[in-house]
Amino acid sequence: MRAVHTVSMYMTQRRWCSIAPIILLFVFMSGCSSDLALMSSLVSGSGPTSSNDPPPNVQLTLSSLSPSQLSLPLSGDLPLTAEGTGFTAQSELVFNGTQLITVLSKAGQLSATLPTALITRPGSYPVYVWKLANHSERSNSISVTVAAAPPSFTVTVSPASLSINQWAGGQATIAVAPQNGFSGNVTFSVSGVPAPLIASFTAQTENASILSIQATDDLQPGVATVTITGTSGSISASTTLSLSLVELPVVRDENGYCSTNGSWTGLAVDGNSNLPQTCVYTDLIATPSPGDVIPLSAGGNLQDALNAANCGDTITLEAGASFSLNAAPLTSKGCDDQHWITVRTSAPDSSLPPEHARINPSYAGVLSLPSRPPFSGGVANVMAQILETGPAEPLILGDHFRLIGVEITRLSNGKPYDELVHTQTSHVILDRCWIHGDDLDDTAHLVQIGPGSDHIAVIDSYLNDAHCATTGACIDSQAVGGHDGGTTIKIVNNFLEAAGENILFGGGPATTITTDIEIRLNHFYKPMSWNPLDPTFIGKKFIVKNNLEFKEGQRVLVEGNLLQNTWGGYSQTGVNILVGPKNQEEKNGANGCPICLIADMTIRYDYVQHGSGVIDVGDGPNHNGAWAGPAYDYSIHDLIGDGMQYSECYECGNFLTLVGSGYKPNNPPPSTSILHNVSLNHLTVVNVGFLASNKEATGFMRMSGPPANNPTNTPQITNLSWTNSIIDAGDSGAYPTGGGKEDNCSVGESTVAGRIAACWEGSSSFTSNLLVTDYAASNLGFPQGNEISTTWSDVDFIDFNGGDGGNYQLSPTSPYKGTATDGTDPGADVTAVMAPMWFVE
Repeated sequence: MRAVHTVSMYMTQRRWCSIAPIILLFVFMSGCSSDLALMSSLVSGSGPTSSNDPPPNVQLTLSSLSPSQLSLPLSGDLPLTAEGTGFTAQSELVFNGTQLITVLSKAGQLSATLPTALITRPGSYPVYVWKLANHSERSNSISVTVAAAPPSFTVTVSPASLSINQWAGGQATIAVAPQNGFSGNVTFSVSGVPAPLIASFTAQTENASILSIQATDDLQPGVATVTITGTSGSISASTTLSLSLVELPVVRDENGYCSTNGSWTGLAVDGNSNLPQTCVYTDLIATPSPGDVIPLSAGGNLQDALNAANCGDTITLEAGASFSLNAAPLTSKGCDDQHWITVRTSAPDSSLPPEHARINPSYAGVLSLPSRPPFSGGVANVMAQILETGPAEPLILGDHFRLIGVEITRLSNGKPYDELVHTQTSHVILDRCWIHGDDLDDTAHLVQIGPGSDHIAVIDSYLNDAHCATTGACIDSQAVGGHDGGTTIKIVNNFLEAAGENILFGGGPATTITTDIEIRLNHFYKPMSWNPLDPTFIGKKFIVKNNLEFKEGQRVLVEGNLLQNTWGGYSQTGVNILVGPKNQEEKNGANGCPICLIADMTIRYDYVQHGSGVIDVGDGPNHNGAWAGPAYDYSIHDLIGDGMQYSECYECGNFLTLVGSGYKPNNPPPSTSILHNVSLNHLTVVNVGFLASNKEATGFMRMSGPPANNPTNTPQITNLSWTNSIIDAGDSGAYPTGGGKEDNCSVGESTVAGRIAACWEGSSSFTSNLLVTDYAASNLGFPQGNEISTTWSDVDFIDFNGGDGGNYQLSPTSPYKGTATDGTDPGADVTAVMAPMWFVE
């Protein structure tokens, strides 16, 4: 191959040898070789130059060049083609004084590669052809015109990829880099965005914007590439962003498990548990009111309006007005699914939270409540108030009622109120309502689901101040409760506050079991101002129990909830979730619910924060010694218990969980009542520090159950598995609930392995768990197949944060990473549990 030469420096050997003798002598000493000329010709031209080459020969003609015009900047070497006459295989193109490696393509056509390094600035670059043999003949010149680069810009994105799920979108910075003096404004667009995503731009600085991508409820897993284009007049530039779409297991859509005809569309089972079979479809389109619109102004008679309404009518209550109600029950009118009675504020939809978004007191002009999480959204009182004046006369709704944007409350008159809203029929939806008691007076039940109720929904609402004082007229309180059957219950996306139990099913006489219950995406909360140890304590003690309790129920899903704050001191020990059938004793000494059972209970992807413990699973007799029905088929997984045994946990107990069944040899339970078919899997229970004194045992589990070979032949707990969990062992690990060897299987055993072996039969197992023994003074004797860490720091979470509000994902360097039986990490799926919490809270 021939090198690229610079013609102006090219000298032949003949010209060198005709120079003066002294120079001739120098040349001969150096070999007088043509290599000298070739070496000198390697110097490249740096721009348009003039030439002293031989004059053009008319027999060698250059007629055209391609390309003849170029624009900066150039990228990569260019093909250069010349057309003309007199070309031979010895002809070469010369560009701006630099000889190019040239090929005779065909008669009258030369081709060469033009290095763009020879073009450094705008201007005219002369090109001609000469004969390689002696360079004595050359053609005429034609110039290649190189124009200055036009103003432009480039667009970059950082990061270059995002992971998106239905709860958490992503953001990327789009940056503009001006080129060649560009100074215009750039607008952005994005294309290729999959339908379930929403993309928007927000200006950040003069040369950068933020692209935000959020998912809708219809997100489907997969990958996508979107193109981001910046445009300024006729100038544009693009870049791409890669998206990974991940569908997390907690469903965001309010009707994500429900079809329009009320059939369950989710999976039928979760582990041991059957999921609900029916559901309440709560979209507004499913509750049409095509009849008359009846406006009711301030001072109007609400009871008369409710009594007079026909199926399909809408009663609009003047926004900001209060309507007194000393109510008689509303009789069912036999409406159908195409003719609902709607009772709503007169304010337009635009002044309320959109459908499927939670309301709060700011929409009634109350901008904050003491000791509650902050809320916002409302700027004026756009709700209509229903004020109950009779303590014993709640709002009892008939069938096919939907309430929207209504505040339901009571007089502040120092009297105890039992209920505010009561259902006793079918098809009632409380949608974006604020239902609350008085801040000090007793209000036992905010929404009570009565006998005969079906297709009842409490959605997107705010319920607070259900409580009974320790010296008051009531002893138990709930935001939502039911105890005598009912079916197809939906409690989704609410703020639920009560001193007793924020939600309770059971606790009273019943002739049927409540079935098909959906409890999702709710914020269970007890204000710390009710806690006697908190600095904000209001000075009045309310009877505080649990956040969620089931004494009866079948086919229940509890998913994606946040349960915050409980403590002990009032017949309870401060556990957040209680699951155990109870034959509730009555004041007259009767036993109210011998049929009460709990079956097909699924509790998953919930976050429990602050209490003495996370969950108690068990059964036992009532105070009369009467037993309830069976307890079986539980699937409990992916729970995070955070801040357990927190420093202000008033009179809290000493154990993080309870798993057991009651037994009395002189009063044995029915054989079917013993706990069986229960799975606890992927739990993370993190404690701040056990509060018990050195004289009291602490641990991760209290235990009970029929002993082996008991005199009544009562079966033991069977098919109970506890796997893949991270939990503090306390100083005893597992410990008996009490009693003696004759009525408690765990009594008399000295190790955790011994207690489990003595109490659990069949295919039961306790394996692949990580126990933290920071409080243990000796070897607690765990079953084989479990891991031990002596400190929380050795577990190596991403952020332990003192055991309260941390990030409990295992770090990449944790020695326990990937050690669960399913190949994942032990403990809860932290991403799945925590991703919805911003929405729930």
